[in-house]
Order: sequence, then structure tokens, then C-alpha cells
Amino acid sequence: MAASMLRLIPSVCKKAVILSKPSATNVQNVQCLLHKLTIQPVRYGSFFNRKSQRQLWDSITSVSSQGRKRGRASRNKLRQAENLSKTSHEIGGAKMVFPGLTKRIEQPSEERFSLPRMYQVEEVPEARDKKKIRKFKKRAFERGYSGRSNPGRKFGPPDPVDGYTFDGFESVVLQAKRVSHTTATQGKVYQGWLLVAVGNGKGLIGLQYAKNPLGFKAIVTAKNKASKHLLHVDLLDNHTIMHNFTEKYHHSTVICFQKYEGYGLVCHRVIKSLCELIGIKDIYVRVEGNKSNKLAICRAFINGLLKQKSHQDMANETGHHIVEYSCDRYSQYPKVLASPDPEAKEVATFKKDQGFNYEHWCMGNKIPNIKPRTKHLFFRNFQSYKKKQFIQYKFRNQIPAKLKRKALNL
Repeated sequence: MAASMLRLIPSVCKKAVILSKPSATNVQNVQCLLHKLTIQPVRYGSFFNRKSQRQLWDSITSVSSQGRKRGRASRNKLRQAENLSKTSHEIGGAKMVFPGLTKRIEQPSEERFSLPRMYQVEEVPEARDKKKIRKFKKRAFERGYSGRSNPGRKFGPPDPVDGYTFDGFESVVLQAKRVSHTTATQGKVYQGWLLVAVGNGKGLIGLQYAKNPLGFKAIVTAKNKASKHLLHVDLLDNHTIMHNFTEKYHHSTVICFQKYEGYGLVCHRVIKSLCELIGIKDIYVRVEGNKSNKLAICRAFINGLLKQKSHQDMANETGHHIVEYSCDRYSQYPKVLASPDPEAKEVATFKKDQGFNYEHWCMGNKIPNIKPRTKHLFFRNFQSYKKKQFIQYKFRNQIPAKLKRKALNL
């Protein structure tokens, strides 16, 4: 007991060291010294040695039933249990091991046993600890919009339905995201949401989305649903749209322009995938408003394609011939595309003197505000230039309006 008290109170140690030889006077001195000492209780236990290893791990790797209902059992919030007693424990970013400390000391092949030096450091071979997973490089046509992600990738034709095989069809994933809903027992439940389009390149198109915790199952479900809701789109010479149009769905607006053969697809990447599935080869599409909602963009584009009017419908509605002027023909010789029916001429109330504009009529009397791309002009910030623009602002449309009035004899 005296030895333990000497460890607790170091101020008495100098006096106690002299009492090395036992004698009557020494014993009396020790008894007097012990009366002056105060005994302090010491606890050699703590939270970490009162609990077992399993109880300590459960405190950070599990959650109560009430916490699970509130969504605290998600994978990112809870820590996974680790095996701290494994033989090849890596230390540092260089993956080093220390024999006897982090590595089991192996007995040499010789008969006599010799301990290795503790300061020797060895590198951990990667092949023993962790097998290298070889990632196969995908070809350019197998990749998506960005790297190895699903959006933009093709997943083949849909599954057969009642013995009918979808030969010539192709499916493309347009958007993939992670959604969740909260339940009373499991908390937040996450699953994948995928938007898939199906087409054959000859005017048929289908668009559907599906949800599933497994992404591949969601793709299969979505493309099979899209194959049962196919729509037909009319094309002009199997390469472009019938006429220019604009369509709005929610907060996304698409403005589509008919282009000549060989122009290509100049549009949003999602609309480009839809055009490839439909069979459109030449088009220019401008997206305005909300561009992050891919479903709204797709529905606006498909609704606009379905609302297209054929040349014969235009002729019957207006009561006039539909004539095309093409620069490819000699001296822009006109070509009659459609003529109105005799009955439609009598019913039509359209008059050309009303200031008819074919582009405005196709766009639904909506004029797209497309500004030309101009280079940066250094004098735009000058005060003199701003003053000139302010003076000329009220005369901005007088010359085009004057020419239009002359053309209409107004």
C-alpha cells in the first residue's frame, strides 16, 4: 500500500527513499508519515474497458428504431465495422508494414529462430492485398453523353410482345437520376429513375420512364413500356420536319427549323437522340426556358412533331397553293407542293391581303427572338455610341415596315 501511495503523491518520495533499512526508529518514522498521507481513490477502468468490442462497434454502426424511422440509417451516415486485428494492416498512403507491429512475424526456414529488426520496412505487394480490377475500355459508340454513365447509351431493342419481335428498333437512355421516398418503417428509400426512348428510324417513337432500385431493371421496364406506346411522325423527304414550329411544355420551349439536306443535327443532345430514333437527319432546334428538365424537353419536341400539318392540310385550310422556292433549282423555279380541294376553296376564309406571313402562320403567330452572334465591339461602352443608339431607337423598324406596306399595297 505504501508503494501505491508513493506513486500517487510524489512529494513524499524523497523522504521515503531514506527508509531502506528496517529498524525501530525507521518504522516509527513511517507510521508518522502515513498519518500525514491522504488516500485518494483511483479508478483504473473507463468506458472503453467496461464494454465489449461488439458493444462499442454497435454504438457507431447501428441506429435505434426511432432513428431508423427518421431516416438516420442511411448508408452514408453509419460507419462500417473494421477488422483492426488483421495481419496486413496498411499504414500511410505508401502501404507500408512493420514486422511485429502490423505484420505477423513469420518463422524463417532455418532451424534457429531469429527476430527481424523492428526498424525494417517492407512494401506491401498489391497483388497479395488487393486484386486489381481491370476496367475494359468502351468504344466510342458504346459510351454515353459523359463517360461510362447510362444517359446516351443504347440498350438494344425491346423484348418481344406476343411473338412480335421489334426488329430494327433501338432504345436510348435519355436521363438517369436517383429519387427517394420516406416510409414510416424504413425511412428514406432510394431507387433509380430512368427516361428511355425507343424508335426504329422510320418515323416511330416511344417515350417512357420507370423506377426501380436496380438500374438495369428500370431500363428494361421503361423500354418495354415505350414499345407499347409508339407514335408516328410525318417527315419531309425522310430527312427533315414538314415546317418550322414552336412548342412549349411546362417551362421548356423548343423552336424547330426545317433545314436542307446535309445540314445535320444542330440541337440539344437529348433531342439529337430522339431525332436519330425517329429518322430526322437535318434540323436546327433551339431550347429556351428550363433546360434541366429532360422529360419536359422531350415531350415539347414530340408534341410539336405530332401537331405538324401536311402540305395538303395547309392548302385546304388557306385555300391557296403551297409553292416551294428552292435555291437548288435553276433560277429558283417554283415547285407546287399541294393544291386546295374545290370544296375547301369555298369554305376557306383566308385572304392574302390580310398580311399573311408563312413563317408566322407555322409558328402560331409567335416570332422567335433569335439574336445574331456578333463579335465583341470595344466601342459599345462609349457614351457617344449609347447616345446614338438612343436617338435611333424610335426609327428601328421603319424601313422594313415601309417595304412590307409597299409589297401589300397598303
